Amino acid sequence: MIASLLAILVIIAGIVVCIGYNTMKPKVPEIIVTRAELDAVDFNHSNLLLTIKVSLVMTAENANLKSRVSFYDTSFSLNFNGHRIAKWAIEPFGINANSSVIVNYISQPTTIHLNAVEGEDLDRSMELNMISVDLKGNSKTRWRLGQFGPIKFGVHLNCQLLLPVDSTTIFPNCSSRVALRFVILAR
Repeated sequence: MIASLLAILVIIAGIVVCIGYNTMKPKVPEIIVTRAELDAVDFNHSNLLLTIKVSLVMTAENANLKSRVSFYDTSFSLNFNGHRIAKWAIEPFGINANSSVIVNYISQPTTIHLNAVEGEDLDRSMELNMISVDLKGNSKTRWRLGQFGPIKFGVHLNCQLLLPVDSTTIFPNCSSRVALRFVILAR
């Protein structure tokens, strides 16, 4: 009898959660790379030193119609062949319901030492007029979902950007869009 009662309670709770989810239709906040540009690149063949500078424009979006979202613990790193070009952290910020915030980042010129194989790979890339860099980042978000209380969600960005050597701006299709995984916190 107790097991039957627990089973009925679990079914009722499942129905309530499904109805609440379909009614509120929560959307996961995301970070999108909207523009990227290789501002400067210089490769010294004699000592295999690469100097590189990159500009990025990212958009943090909140598609929830009724909830304000807070982003915190946000950090990104930009790498070339495993060598870090830049790393930065962004102060916590909030986004109103159904809104977005633009985040601009211009790296300082960074010089990295390459080995002979990496130098040859870079020469081939320069002949093709493209340099590949990796952008990785994480952020935590928090927002309130109606009566269910606050929800925390981590967003992760992992992009490979092919940047033209001639400083042409690209508009990559790169975002933190992933399947919904969340934790409902007690009040």
